[in-house]
Amino acid sequence: AVSNVTWHPDGSHLASASLDRTAIIWDTDSKDTGTWAQETILGGHKDAIWNVAWHPDGSHLATASSDRTIRVWNTDTWAPEAVLTGHTDAVWSVAWHPDGDHLASASSDQTVIIWETDPWQQGTVLSRHADTVRSVTWHPNGSHLASASDDQTIIVWETDHWRQETVLSGHADAVRNVAWHPDGSHLASASDDQTVIVWAVEPWQQETVFSGYNDSIWSVAWRPNGAQLASGSFDRSIIVWDTDTWWNEIVLNGHTDVVLSAAWHPGGSHLASASADQSTIVWDMGTWEEDTVLNGHTDVVRSVAWHPNGTRLATAADDRNIIIWDTDAWTQETVLS
Repeated sequence: AVSNVTWHPDGSHLASASLDRTAIIWDTDSKDTGTWAQETILGGHKDAIWNVAWHPDGSHLATASSDRTIRVWNTDTWAPEAVLTGHTDAVWSVAWHPDGDHLASASSDQTVIIWETDPWQQGTVLSRHADTVRSVTWHPNGSHLASASDDQTIIVWETDHWRQETVLSGHADAVRNVAWHPDGSHLASASDDQTVIVWAVEPWQQETVFSGYNDSIWSVAWRPNGAQLASGSFDRSIIVWDTDTWWNEIVLNGHTDVVLSAAWHPGGSHLASASADQSTIVWDMGTWEEDTVLNGHTDVVRSVAWHPNGTRLATAADDRNIIIWDTDAWTQETVLS
């Protein structure tokens, strides 16, 4: 199964992470010669890889694994630059500081580790959670880090001194995902308690609670201009919320199984949702209707990612394949396997 796909910041490469313990780098520029080349296979992990993340300038790639390690790869040579050991259980999520000078990792060992990059070494261990930490994400200006945990809380850390700034309590079950508003003014959290909470930053307080779901919510994503928030649920729906009024703007129904991932087009014109029903639906945000249903996978679709310029969409599935879709005609450009 392919667990995650993500584009290089300039769109020249695609990285895919798999439960087969490898990450593959695909050369997307090779399309000009009529092929999509497999540039390299990154081995070395001893268990499933759950997350891959490019350095903001594309110079490095980090891979996070159930083997308790993070590997950092130099993208010029694809040589392993560092093997980061410090966690005592599976690593679920990694995220680069916007400046690229630190890497944060979240683990089942209930900690977040901040890694310094020059030289590579363990910096601060953030250990206030009481259960698995699922997700870490940096404030857009790097001033704060949010960590989401199965202990039902989000902790916000001030990054100058790695002080715990606040604990956001309000969920009644595991918090699966957190995302900052593009301007950093709000933080959204998605939970197994069937709600999304939006937190105001100054001061820290619960601004609104979105309910209306009938199952867990694993995906939450802000529209690039911040005008809407989309959340995808195990109840098969995506709800889009207006962020001026915090009202439910539309409920998008079309999937026949759980929604695992949702991602906005870089220009905000479309929303793509990936589902266990083996399909990806692309929604037109002008009409709130299905633009197209992308069928081609034969198993659960876990991850969906737009090319930085919006010309392609990558979908990754448990069928071990990544499909690249041309977004002008919504045709299948290639299958990477």
